[in-house]
Order: sequence, then structure tokens, then C-alpha cells
Amino acid sequence: MREDPIELVLPERDYAAPCGVLMAVALDTNVISALAKPDCDERVLRWARQFSSDELLLPAPCWAELRRGVELLPAGRRRDALSARLTSMVDALGAVLPFGRAEGGRVWRVDG
Repeated sequence: MREDPIELVLPERDYAAPCGVLMAVALDTNVISALAKPDCDERVLRWARQFSSDELLLPAPCWAELRRGVELLPAGRRRDALSARLTSMVDALGAVLPFGRAEGGRVWRVDG
């Protein structure tokens, strides 16, 4: 068992379901990337529609990866449109989960 659990600071909102279970989902880069596509796979859309937008969270490293991908595209309308679409989607999510020094220091820790 981890001695120093990571504290998750979420925006002010009641994420607990009536049974006391945390009701939020952290999206992976691949999921939000798929959702940003104009021709998103219907299975991905169906899955995402189970949740309200404030139940969907994005880890900061995933947001950084998405932004980097956009910035690597050639300048132009396609890049601008994708940037605007991703920004709009992320703004609608419940939160971007922080990933700072404390969280990073725990990532590679091996408990023995």
C-alpha cells in the first residue's frame, strides 16, 4: 500500500454518487482525439454520451500531448480548426487534472 497517497484536487462539484462512489472519468489522449474527429466512431460517441461533460476529466499530460500534436501541424485553416475544436472540448470538460512535481515524483515509485 502506498504510504503517501496522491491527493486529487477537483473543482468544486459533488462527484459522489448516492452510493458514495466517485463518478468521474479521466480521458486518455486517444479518446479525446477520437471525439475531436468530425467522423468520430459511433462506439466512442455512445460511450462518451453516458457521462455529463463535467464527469469527464482530462489529465494535464494528455492535454499537453494534444496541444503538441496540433502545434506540429502545418499552419493553416486545418490546424486552426482543430485547435479551436480541442480547446472548446476541453473547456467543456469537468477539469484538467493537474500533474505537477508531487504527482510526477510518484509516477515511477516502485512499492516493495
